[in-house]
Amino acid sequence: MRKDYDGQTAWVEDYELDDDICHQIIEAGELAPNEDFVFAIKAEVSRYVYWRGMERTAPHVGGSGRSNDFWGEHICKIIELYESFGGTYGLGRKNVDGSVGSPFFSFAIEINKALPPEYRRLTVNKWEFALAIRRARQNSKKLIG
Repeated sequence: MRKDYDGQTAWVEDYELDDDICHQIIEAGELAPNEDFVFAIKAEVSRYVYWRGMERTAPHVGGSGRSNDFWGEHICKIIELYESFGGTYGLGRKNVDGSVGSPFFSFAIEINKALPPEYRRLTVNKWEFALAIRRARQNSKKLIG
């Protein structure tokens, strides 16, 4: 896909998940795959990768150089998507051995793994990933309410 920025041209590739990967993601979340759910996952992942790609290729216009990587918005859309197809948001509890888990959390991890490597949320462990999800959800509630 071509995007023009005042005479500078940037090319961003489309990204679409395979149906089999979408089925694995849905099954990891302990939900039943259907055509609408697969389409919704593909659309959200494609949207997120597109915006991240555009962010990387846009010319720098000054300022601090810090940017919004769209991850918080993406994970909130993943929560909405999961709930709209019958799931219940929850991250589980941190166990004594440091493990964390819930059907939604497994769903979110699988989506993260399906992203291109340069757009994945990098964390040291699952607990850190769960905290990032919780923070993004709390921050989105602050913006709304």
